[in-house]
Amino acid sequence: MALRALVTVTRHGGAEIRVKLATHCNTLSKLISSDASDEDICEMVVSIIAHAVGAVTEGPENSCAYPKILQKLDISTMLKLVVQAAKQHPKNTALFQHATEFIAFSCLHAAKAYASAPEAVRFLVAGMRCSDWVIRCCCIGGLTQLHRWESEDDQRSLDPKKLISAIQRGIPPRLNDRLIDYGFDRCELYLTIRTTNEFQHAFMQCAQDHDLYALGLKLHKFILQTEFSISTEGHYETINERTGKREKLNVGLPFDKWSDALPICAEVLRKRGHPEDAEAADILDIKFKIMRARVAEAAKQAEEALKRSPDCAYFYYAISLSANHVVSLRTSKKGIKCKNITPFVRWQMTQRAVEHAGELGLTMIQQSPGKGDNKWEEGIAFLISSYEDAKVFLNQAPPDNRHMKNVSYWTEYPS
Repeated sequence: MALRALVTVTRHGGAEIRVKLATHCNTLSKLISSDASDEDICEMVVSIIAHAVGAVTEGPENSCAYPKILQKLDISTMLKLVVQAAKQHPKNTALFQHATEFIAFSCLHAAKAYASAPEAVRFLVAGMRCSDWVIRCCCIGGLTQLHRWESEDDQRSLDPKKLISAIQRGIPPRLNDRLIDYGFDRCELYLTIRTTNEFQHAFMQCAQDHDLYALGLKLHKFILQTEFSISTEGHYETINERTGKREKLNVGLPFDKWSDALPICAEVLRKRGHPEDAEAADILDIKFKIMRARVAEAAKQAEEALKRSPDCAYFYYAISLSANHVVSLRTSKKGIKCKNITPFVRWQMTQRAVEHAGELGLTMIQQSPGKGDNKWEEGIAFLISSYEDAKVFLNQAPPDNRHMKNVSYWTEYPS
């Protein structure tokens, strides 16, 4: 009777009551071991743990709801016992659902506990093949969050010297064949190297003629060709004959680092007063802000620029870099339809559409909506959209595009 009362309290009570009950879950979880054969007891205890501990571990990244209480909980032991209960009573649907909820939703803020409970990780992996989409999405989401703290940010910059050195060492034959079949001049490697060379030549020319208008037009073209079009550290330099060391060289231009030329050239372009120059100027400014991690400012400027140039895909791309999945997905989808779009911008927005639609779909279905519910339909629609865009990307984007790995994840849903 006591357990049934606690089940009712944790299911219908508020967060405060659940958190208080969570402080007793270390003791409560022992019932799974002592009464392992009693299906009713195991079901009720797992339900209580799922709701009570869930109130402690909820919250976004870097913001656990109750971190001090979480430190006192033996999550590792609970994970082992909950998996044990699910295995011992495999036909109990309620137990299985609550077990999945607890194991998946504890991943983000209690990730360290899984190191000593590998069976919990295997449980999530197995759940990815479950016929129930809610269970499947919960498990995928849990595995993603489990490795959040040890994950690395995607590459944000490129050292052209290292790239050229890698190519000089030779590309493996089977990979080189893929590049040739696609068209080497359309591949990322070729475009990046070509743009890097043209970028350097443009600045050498500017050092001679000081024509910032011509430089701005060239930079505008480079930005639309490849992601790593603008060097973050490039500058004019010379060799000191006395010391033999490289030193910065003043060539009489109003910038030191080459990347600092972007906003300066943008102003020169605007002063010409031509509509196409105004669009190019905004692109230079936006690229500069993105490079300086001022994405919110870049997105705001892009929104204003769209009022003047509604068919410029790059402005949609800048807005798609915002953290909001809904806004990013909407702008990516609109941007892909623009006539004024380069292959680079198209594939950038396609991969973002894949990621954002996939994340939205997982999030909605993890909320356990019933079939026929609007959220369920939306979640499925988002996942299908992500899957379809991912297939287009994998089939048509350059095979050496750096987002190939991430996009391919969204086509690997187990059947």
